[in-house]
Amino acid sequence: MNDRNVLECLRLVCTCGEICTVKLITLMSSTMTKNCKLMNAYGPAETTNGCTIHVLDHNMKSENIPIGRPLANYLHIILDQYLQNVTVNQEGELFVGGVGVFAGYLGRDDLTSNSLIYIDSLLFYRTGDLVKTDNNNNIHYQG
Repeated sequence: MNDRNVLECLRLVCTCGEICTVKLITLMSSTMTKNCKLMNAYGPAETTNGCTIHVLDHNMKSENIPIGRPLANYLHIILDQYLQNVTVNQEGELFVGGVGVFAGYLGRDDLTSNSLIYIDSLLFYRTGDLVKTDNNNNIHYQG
């Protein structure tokens, strides 16, 4: 079996770990068949590496590619520097809650206390990542 035959069997390719760019989408689209779904994922290790997902369009040209919406059993809250909810298109810090959030750093209670916060009796991980939401509730990574 040659490499092209292997690629034709792929049904899904997912990016995660770095910012997804139009250049990367173009490369994947030119390599994969149109039947292969392309997705952009986001998630720090403290939330088991995947907590959002966005299905990509093979012909996407926008430079502002979303990291998507929360996966099932995850909650996301975007808060400003005063820990208040932000509005659409307002930048804030992403807090992730749900089944994949870790219990803390082993032997590092200082780091754990700075990284985990209870909001309405639910445990959230403070990612430190700045994000915005758009009118479709997609989350956009800012830095």
